[in-house]
Amino acid sequence: MKRHLKPLLSGLIAGGILAVTLGVQQTPVEAADAAYEEQLLQQQSDNAAALASLNEEIAAYQAQNNSISARLEELKQQQLASEAEYESFMQELEVARTALADALSAYQAAVEEVNAKQAEYEDRIVALFPYRQTSTLQILLESDGLSGFFTNMRLMEYIASEDNEALEALQAAAETAELSRQNAQDAATEAQAYYEHAETMLEQINNNVAVTQTDLESVEGALLNRSSAYDDVLTEQSNVQASLDTYYAQVASEQEESIRQSSLAQAAAEAAEAAQSQSAALAAQEAEAAAAAAAAASQQEAQQAQEGQTAQAVQETAAATAAAASDVAETTAAATQAAPTAAPASAVVSGSESMITPIASGYTITSQYGSRVHPITGAVESFHYGTDFAAAFGTPIRAVLSGTVITASMPYPNQNYTSSKSGYGNYVVIQHANGMTTTYAHMKYVAVSAGQLVSQGDYLGDVGSTGASTGAHCHLEVSINGSTVNPMNYIN
Repeated sequence: MKRHLKPLLSGLIAGGILAVTLGVQQTPVEAADAAYEEQLLQQQSDNAAALASLNEEIAAYQAQNNSISARLEELKQQQLASEAEYESFMQELEVARTALADALSAYQAAVEEVNAKQAEYEDRIVALFPYRQTSTLQILLESDGLSGFFTNMRLMEYIASEDNEALEALQAAAETAELSRQNAQDAATEAQAYYEHAETMLEQINNNVAVTQTDLESVEGALLNRSSAYDDVLTEQSNVQASLDTYYAQVASEQEESIRQSSLAQAAAEAAEAAQSQSAALAAQEAEAAAAAAAAASQQEAQQAQEGQTAQAVQETAAATAAAASDVAETTAAATQAAPTAAPASAVVSGSESMITPIASGYTITSQYGSRVHPITGAVESFHYGTDFAAAFGTPIRAVLSGTVITASMPYPNQNYTSSKSGYGNYVVIQHANGMTTTYAHMKYVAVSAGQLVSQGDYLGDVGSTGASTGAHCHLEVSINGSTVNPMNYIN
């Protein structure tokens, strides 16, 4: 907001600065300033509401993010377990397939053995077939003696017994091979079913993991978007606060200049009035001197006429009278000329009292005047322009000297803290004698108003932590002719 200070002050002085200072009538410029301030405060309030809403949304998204992350972690654990189970089933399937292959090999061997025994059995049957139709008598007759007969008979019995055993062995081998094949086939079928089940479960879990991962990415995107919006509103809030701080500082400067101009105007008026009174007194003295001179002249003339004094004496008396009148006129002119340049009267409350602390008791000095590490920015070579008196929230703050309040700013009424860590927050500036001002910053509540006269020890407001502050305290700043000084050098 552009402001034109000199034309504004000239207009205020020309239009009657006392009426404006007392708030009798609001000028268009002041109305525009009030509207600008109201707009900034409304924007600040809207931003605060937006920040609160965004905080709630971010918290909700964060909770959803945590829930989905936990679900995703659970699914990943299930995925690992399913993959392990899948590997186990794969191994079992491989073992079953190997067993099936072995069983098939054994079955094939058994089949081949059965086929061989079948062939051997058939050969034996063919070989024995002629003997099966031979009677015992015929065997006896065809044998070489009795011993040969018995040998042939035992041989026939042995062959018949071996044939039966071979046939039984053949059947047992075939049954064993078939059983092994069936068991191996069952094992392979079961392992294949387990494998297919594990593969289905693993695919389902992988799909769930993918879906959950997509949901998580969506929530994280929304959370990032809300966080970005929060940062944007926070930046805007900081800009609004900076504009308010600049506006309040400018208003304070203009109020100080207005008070100074008012003081000069009042002093000039008083000086003019005094000069006018002095001029009237000198004019009366001149008239009285002139009357005295005229009376003296008349008396001299009468005396000359009566006593016959010489003309030279009369001339000397007239010259003396004229010189006296001339001196009186010169004195009057000099007084009238000097009156407008008389020194203006002081506009601030003067006093000879020593400065007291802004807080009566129960305080701790936490930061002195001078170089320090900035508590918010962390800057090492930061300069502290005041002294910090730490005390509890709501502790009364008092005026360290008598004076006139020139600034009483309370953009954060009854707030302990502010989100913006910049500026003085709620603060008061008092003008004292001899060009000294005192500033009381980071207040919670301001109890005075601009233009108010305060005495030393008067209540100004309460301790807070508004503006660029990290805790409850009163920042006392002392300036002399615009330059800050160490407040502790002036506190008794």
